[in-house]
Amino acid sequence: MELRNNNVSVIIPAYNAEKHLSECFDSVLAQKDVNEVIAVNDGSTDGTLEIMNEYAVKDSRVIVLDCQKAGVSRARNEGIKRASSDYLMFVDADDVLPVKAIDNLLPKGGEYADICYGEYGILAVGGRKKGLNEFEALGEGDLNYEDLLKSLASKDVNTISGSVWRILFSTSFIKENSITFPLGISLGEDYSFMLDCFACRPTVRHVSDLVYLVRREGGSVTQRYIPSVEFDLLFLSEKINNMQKELGSSIFYYEHLAEIVWGVCDTSFKDGSPYDAHARRKLFSQIAHKYSFAIKKLNFRGTMQKNKVFMLKLSLFYSDFYWLVLEMRNYLRL
Repeated sequence: MELRNNNVSVIIPAYNAEKHLSECFDSVLAQKDVNEVIAVNDGSTDGTLEIMNEYAVKDSRVIVLDCQKAGVSRARNEGIKRASSDYLMFVDADDVLPVKAIDNLLPKGGEYADICYGEYGILAVGGRKKGLNEFEALGEGDLNYEDLLKSLASKDVNTISGSVWRILFSTSFIKENSITFPLGISLGEDYSFMLDCFACRPTVRHVSDLVYLVRREGGSVTQRYIPSVEFDLLFLSEKINNMQKELGSSIFYYEHLAEIVWGVCDTSFKDGSPYDAHARRKLFSQIAHKYSFAIKKLNFRGTMQKNKVFMLKLSLFYSDFYWLVLEMRNYLRL
């Protein structure tokens, strides 16, 4: 399949993003292939909406959707509904597109892909840094979606993440397969979206060009206590379970279930957590027992980091071991 027009809809969800929003808009609007920028205000209480409206006045490509606060998934889904170009791309409101980013992602000649990945960099305090080389084992050009799915499902550190930025999507692929971001979860919305994409057997390409700069200068949601972490990770685990045929092994599913133990225990140390050391000790014992059936399935030949497997396995025999390790880790961070 070859599309006639190389035009792109860029979807920018934003909540209280006034600090970096103008820089984001400028970098997106500088891309010659951008047909429309769908800016979705997610109930901001700062100057985000005013900045969006200012850009809409200056550039007719900017479409502003002012919504009540409902989270990034709802905001992105509203953007998908409105997208009218051949391709679409998600850009977070504090991030930046490098020069010619979209041009580098777009197909050339007779090429076509439902999903095209590019490389990313990190905007951090002290300057720009290089992102992880997620495609080292996968290579460039046309890729098999099953290989990418296995990389996505893997718990290895050197595999592709579930982030939706730095990717160009075929709009028809997304809409015809009714792929949307899940509502009701606080963690892993992007990951869920990408799993749903790979469930539809897309054609995939990877280019080695730098196409995205993600900002990591301050705190993030992952540094705060997330009370729904068990529910969210179980939701994602069940998606992995439903894709065991494509993955070719059940170990991915058990690793994701076992990761719930790590996620629940880890978030209990985050800012806003209601747990003290005594409550954490009880929590660790309960959550390890609850998912002991998955921990028993883990092996050192799987994709989960060996130190995690070791600690989880040992917790089956000495329930306080895992608690003591994380308590000591947290103490050393203080």
